[in-house]
Order: sequence, then structure tokens, then C-alpha cells
Amino acid sequence: RAVGYKYHAEAQVLARFEAFSRTEFPGLDTLTEASVQAWITTARRRGVKPATLQGLVAPVRELARWLGRRGEPAYLLPRAALPRPARYVPHIYTDAELAALFAQTDRCHYCAEAPLRHLVMPVLFRTIYACGLRCSEARLLRVTDIDIDTATDQAGRSAASCSSARCAWCSRGCRG
Repeated sequence: RAVGYKYHAEAQVLARFEAFSRTEFPGLDTLTEASVQAWITTARRRGVKPATLQGLVAPVRELARWLGRRGEPAYLLPRAALPRPARYVPHIYTDAELAALFAQTDRCHYCAEAPLRHLVMPVLFRTIYACGLRCSEARLLRVTDIDIDTATDQAGRSAASCSSARCAWCSRGCRG
């Protein structure tokens, strides 16, 4: 935090680890090999992915290192104790796949349960593609997040220019 990083997720992991330890190891006041291994085993039983498991263990390792620097006894899980998660290999869509995706979103029809879906879906998918947004980022966008005059969002990311290949997928009505 001192250098500007936010550690909200890590704090939540540590709070969950503390609750787990209090339940499974009452009266324990430090990290032991048994408590750390039980934390890992429980996560594996829940079927978490290797990258998620790393995210659950890393804050506990850092807590052990912090305790160790203060002279407190704490079990430090060795770095190589968990396998490294496989690197994500992104799928690069072909022009045909993109055409099929956008054609399908354009076929969204009116539905009384979601009366704006047929208007939102084509724009949502094109925005995700053209601006490189994550699904959650696009879903959480508000009108006030976008500067229409400069075609940028509040983070300063620019929508693809109309001369780019990405803009080829915009509907004619959207391209100035």
C-alpha cells in the first residue's frame, strides 16, 4: 500500500484464511504447515483452478514472510510447493468468426423480459471488441464514463479509429 497498490483482494483472502484457521484450528496463533496445507487441500477440494490457488496461497506466504521478519514463528510454504499455472493462450478470432459473432448479435430480437436487449447486444459486443474491454468493464460502463467528443473512456482509452480493421465491424450507422 505504501507504494500505491491496492490490496483489497489479498486482505479478503487473509480474512477468509483467518476464519478458516479459527474454525479448523481453534487456539492456533501462528501459521503452521498443517494449517497452510489444510487451506490448500480445502481449496483443491472446491475445484479451484491453479491460478486461483496461487491467488489464495500468495497472501498467506507473504503473511508468513512478514511474521518471520518480525521474529514470529510461522510456516513459510516453499515457492515450488504448488505447480505454476499454465499460461493463458488467447484465441485470435478469424474474420469469419467475427462476422458470425456480430451477425448473431445483430439478430437479437425484441423480448418483453429484456426490452432493450436487441439494441444493447450489438453495441456491447462491438464495444468489447473495438475498445479491448473486459466483459465486466463493458457491462459496468455508464454514459458518464464516455467522452463522445474524443471517443475515449475515463481511463483515456480510445475507441479504434474508423480506418482500422476493428472498425470494419461497426454498423454503418455508427461510423461517422
